[in-house]
Amino acid sequence: MDIRFKEMEARLTTLKEKFEARLREMETKFAALDEKFETKFRELDSKFEGLRHEVRTALEIRERLAALEAKVGITRP
Repeated sequence: MDIRFKEMEARLTTLKEKFEARLREMETKFAALDEKFETKFRELDSKFEGLRHEVRTALEIRERLAALEAKVGITRP
């Protein structure tokens, strides 16, 4: 009976080691994915900031144009 327990213990130890190795692999892969996504999010954030700047500039130009049109009496349909 003692031999059976030792065999079971050895099997469980082997399974535990395999499980821990697989878990470390998955953690490494998740860390790599997290880094990739972080990089992409930073790129997107930078692009959105550029778009926000362009929209602000366009709105400012529109306001200035409307003010000039009002000064010279131009009306838009």
